[in-house]
Amino acid sequence: IWIETKYSDCEYRWEGSTLEGVAHGPGKLVIRKGDKELSEYTRAYYGSFSPESRKISVNNDTIIGALDDEGNITGFAVTISPSGDVCIGNFLKHKPNGYLAFRKNGVTLYRGGWKDGLRDGNAEECDSTLKCKNTLWNKGHREKGQNYSIRTDAGVYVGDISFDDSIPTANGYGKHITTLDTLEGYWEKNTITGPIVYKSKDLLYDGDFFDGEISGLGFFVDKKNNFIYSGSYANGKPSGIGDYYNENGDSYFGEWENGFPNGYGVFKSTKFIYEGTWVNGKINGEGFARYGNGDKYKGEYIDNKRYGNGQYTFKNGDEYVGEFINDKFNGLGYYYSKDGSFYEGEFFNGKFHGDGTLYILTNNDTVAITANW
Repeated sequence: IWIETKYSDCEYRWEGSTLEGVAHGPGKLVIRKGDKELSEYTRAYYGSFSPESRKISVNNDTIIGALDDEGNITGFAVTISPSGDVCIGNFLKHKPNGYLAFRKNGVTLYRGGWKDGLRDGNAEECDSTLKCKNTLWNKGHREKGQNYSIRTDAGVYVGDISFDDSIPTANGYGKHITTLDTLEGYWEKNTITGPIVYKSKDLLYDGDFFDGEISGLGFFVDKKNNFIYSGSYANGKPSGIGDYYNENGDSYFGEWENGFPNGYGVFKSTKFIYEGTWVNGKINGEGFARYGNGDKYKGEYIDNKRYGNGQYTFKNGDEYVGEFINDKFNGLGYYYSKDGSFYEGEFFNGKFHGDGTLYILTNNDTVAITANW
């Protein structure tokens, strides 16, 4: 589905019909932000939910997807021609590049690789009766051979090839297999680029790959360290919006930078839930925490500790409003008891300490005790 950037801080789930990997037809759109979740039964049109998200090109094609600064389709997109032909897949400068499906008269006739607008690589072709066969294409021409293999220093490559001065070269869709791992995706002159699937004993990555590094959107599983990450990457590290889940019950959803939570995010563990700002993997700035014992805190943090001005509410109804240092009441503050009495003054390490006044409610009156505590 395509969502405007201003709504990218939410999580989305589509429960309904799909077509070639995009939401299309009736279904339920579920939107979650923090602890709030909304759902709506609606109808998707090739991943879009409103006419405003569809654009019309100069040749009257309907475009659903991203355009670059020059107005060309770039990345994953859908195009629908005036005659009803549909292309679903990857584009570069308005031309199919990478994996793409072509549909005509409601039937997917071609699924496979493209390069510069021409069919190129392994593909599945079907006729109007839905009889399908695997084929191999080279620069728009169908070839007879497929599933070539090339021996490498580390293992073997199986997939599309081309010949460079009679030397076989990985070009198109294929898989490189070693005794330790496999790497599957689209190759160009023996270099993999675009979406990949990497598998080893302990790791799985399924997502975008650019200039030799994980970059774009991806899904990562680390079995050794027992965590899952799904979201944006830049320069091989989580950057942008992403989800993190650990087997111990910890989870984080929000903004990332250079591999660390950075910006606004929600952290959940068995001990507490925090929603607020982060800097380089630590809680810094303003936020709200709800603890497992029922206590709550809203205020400022420095390096994972309550530091600055804040409000701490106990499960029993007591409340402290004032200054914090090193996670404790330190400085000037107010402590309100559920029985109506309260203290205003100085605190040290969570206790009345220094000048202050304690107000105690009696039957019909209030007793004020001002002293140095």
